Amino acid sequence: MRQDIRNKILAELQNNNVMLLGDHGLGKTYLAKQLLADNWIYFPAPNPAKTNLLLVLEKFIHKGRKNKIYKKAKPMQINELCSEIIALKKKIFIVIDEFHMVSELSALSYGFLTESKNIRFLIISNKKYIEKAEKKPAAKRFLWDFKKIELSPLSRPESFVFAGKLFEQYKIKRNDQLLAKIAKNSSGCPLTIKRSVEQVSRGEKPDYLSFGEVQDKGINLFPVFFLFAFVLIGMKYLLRITDDYELANISGFVGIIVFFIIRFVWFKLK
Repeated sequence: MRQDIRNKILAELQNNNVMLLGDHGLGKTYLAKQLLADNWIYFPAPNPAKTNLLLVLEKFIHKGRKNKIYKKAKPMQINELCSEIIALKKKIFIVIDEFHMVSELSALSYGFLTESKNIRFLIISNKKYIEKAEKKPAAKRFLWDFKKIELSPLSRPESFVFAGKLFEQYKIKRNDQLLAKIAKNSSGCPLTIKRSVEQVSRGEKPDYLSFGEVQDKGINLFPVFFLFAFVLIGMKYLLRITDDYELANISGFVGIIVFFIIRFVWFKLK
C-alpha cells in the first residue's frame, strides 16, 4: 500500500528536498518511517533545532559522543554546528515530523544545511496548518524549493484491502460485509480503519465518528470562567452577611480581575 508514494518520495529526494502533506490520520508518519535506513534520521518535532542537529552529528560522526568534535559542538553556534555536519560529507536524510510547528529560529537553523547537496530533508506536515508556518520569513526561505507531495485518502478498494490485512493481523474471522462497512465509513483514513478494527477485536461496535481527522473546533471555556468569576463575586456578598469583610474583599477583588481577564481574552480572540 502507498508504494507509488514511497517511490515518488525516494525519486524526488535524489535531487530535492521533499514536503509530505496530508490531513491527520492518513499515515504520513507511518509511511515516512518505512523509508528509514542507516543514513536516515527521524525527529518527531522540529523544535528545538539545536538538540536535533546534535543528534544528527552524534549519529553520523565516528564514535558518536566520544568523538572530540562532538564534545566541542555543544557550545557551538548553530551555523558552526551545521558546518561540522556538512564537513562529514555523508549522504544524510533528515525526516522532521509536525513541521507546521517550526519556530523561526529552527527554520533558520535547518536552512544552513541546505547548502550541502549531501543532505536532504523530508518534512511532514498537516496540510491545513503548513500555510501558517510558511508565512514566517525563515520558514518561507527554507521551504522555498521543496517539492510538495500530497498524501490522499485511501480509495474504497484500498481501504477494504487494508482492513482485511488488519483482520488477519488481529486474528479476526474474516467478514466481508463488516470489512465493506469499515471501508465505506472510514473516509479513506488509515487511522480510522486501524482503530475500528481494534474495536472489532475487542468485541465492540466500530465508532467511526470518534476517529480520524482532528477537529479544529476548540473547547469553549468562556461560560465556565464566566461562572467562576460570577461565583467569586457572589461570595463577596455572601461573606459580608457573615461579617467576614476581609475574605469578602479578597474574593470580590479576585472575581473582578478574573472577569476582566476573560473579557480581554474573549475580545482578543474575536
